[in-house]
Amino acid sequence: MAVQFRIKLNSTFPSLTVQLFDENGDPQDLATNVDSVSYLFEPVDAAEGDAPTTRACVVTDAANGKCRVDWQSADVDAVGEFNGEFVVSFTTGEIKIFPSAGYFTFEVTDAVD
Repeated sequence: MAVQFRIKLNSTFPSLTVQLFDENGDPQDLATNVDSVSYLFEPVDAAEGDAPTTRACVVTDAANGKCRVDWQSADVDAVGEFNGEFVVSFTTGEIKIFPSAGYFTFEVTDAVD
């Protein structure tokens, strides 16, 4: 899958900002009955059974499905490609995962020493 976001090694800015769309192509409502939004990611070459890293997302525009991931230093301390999914948990107990097919792929690129 093509890389959709790149960030330099050890750089915690910029945040990963996205807009989530429902199955009809409309912005996902993140205001109604939403308990939490999170981002799960792991290296593209992760071994089967390795636990992904989970980060809480900040909802920036609930009506239009916009949110962001603020990086922690441990998230960007290794060069490589990572596959991720956004997980919306509803107060009803339902869970919706974005994208519905494939992954949201980002890359941590090497920095000048």
